[in-house]
Amino acid sequence: MKIASWNIRGGNDPLKQQEVLDFLISHRVDIFGVLETRVKEKNAHKIARTIFKDYKVVSNYKEHYNGRIWLISKPSSVTVTPLLYNSQFIHYEALHHATGHKFHVTMIYASNNARERDILWSHLINIKNTVKEWLLLGDFNVVRTADEHVSKTPAHLADILDFNSCLLQCEVDDVYGTGSELTWNNKQEDEGRVWSKLDRALANSSWCTTFPATSANFLAPGISDHSPILVTVFEDQHVHARFSFLNCWIEFFFFWCNVSILYIKN
Repeated sequence: MKIASWNIRGGNDPLKQQEVLDFLISHRVDIFGVLETRVKEKNAHKIARTIFKDYKVVSNYKEHYNGRIWLISKPSSVTVTPLLYNSQFIHYEALHHATGHKFHVTMIYASNNARERDILWSHLINIKNTVKEWLLLGDFNVVRTADEHVSKTPAHLADILDFNSCLLQCEVDDVYGTGSELTWNNKQEDEGRVWSKLDRALANSSWCTTFPATSANFLAPGISDHSPILVTVFEDQHVHARFSFLNCWIEFFFFWCNVSILYIKN
């Protein structure tokens, strides 16, 4: 089972829409959070019907006019039930059909405004008391440590402290990760370039106990300035076809052998 998120920095371009669909298919993603779509609601419905017609798509347009988060899921693999909507997150319960596992995921696109992020942190702390297995995934728009931000201007210490305080109260920590350590850059040159780890996957202890093999791969940005996050919870086990051999075929074989011998003798 695979869960992913990607800040695509605008989804009106058909090439970006196709890139998202290709990502879904090539990585066999079961649940995908597409962030910072910048697509108006009327156009989102059209895109869902045409580009993502084989998937279930829910969004948070009721909480933000630009629908900052699209939650795309594969109905044949998982059933996704949204529980809480906000301009900065969609929190949902998921049922994985093949294993029967139920779990909670919060797909996040945090504001770049510190005061608005404080509201998000409060929501996450409240959610913590309502879940068992819990994964948080997306663009948090803040770093955990000073060395996760590379720029002439250092990251704000107050923002770092607030973020870490939230994670401590939520009792979550980073999932084991590979790939890009700094997940966003501003695409500027030379001294104007800024690199940061804004995108991450976090899980609580119940998640790590139930899904101990969980890992996050931070891939190349491609069409965006953010790395997509591909979380592998467990590899799907393909059931091999069983080989069956019926004894009646042996009996049939010997029967015809005997018939042939009698025919030759006569």
